[in-house]
Amino acid sequence: MIPKIKKEITKFLKTNPKPKDDQIHKLAEDLNINKHKFEKYIYELLAEFISNPVGKHNDIPDSEFDPKELKMGIEVEQEHSDIIEIRKSITKDHLAECSTYYTRLNKMEKECEDKKKINENIIDDYINKYLDLI
Repeated sequence: MIPKIKKEITKFLKTNPKPKDDQIHKLAEDLNINKHKFEKYIYELLAEFISNPVGKHNDIPDSEFDPKELKMGIEVEQEHSDIIEIRKSITKDHLAECSTYYTRLNKMEKECEDKKKINENIIDDYINKYLDLI
């Protein structure tokens, strides 16, 4: 595939994640490419993406990871993707570096939430004391 076309397809799909056929055909026309040939380029790009998944640790079987951590990770990584394979890949990368990554992340997020609540309470107390003085 011609790099310029690949770049155009990628740019287009980033701004139009669920394009309709007429949008694809319009882009092909704008690029002066036969719409059927252009669709072939899109399928090639998709096949390339699917056959080269993100992540460095995809070859490690799921059974090598704590199932609880793997499940937590796949759920947490929804913030990055709706595609479960991508979420699992991100999760495996984190767990390969730290086997308790998501337990620790959960603990850290709770601590931050608790600190935020404490700070909000301090501010509320300060405001109430100030208002009592008025």
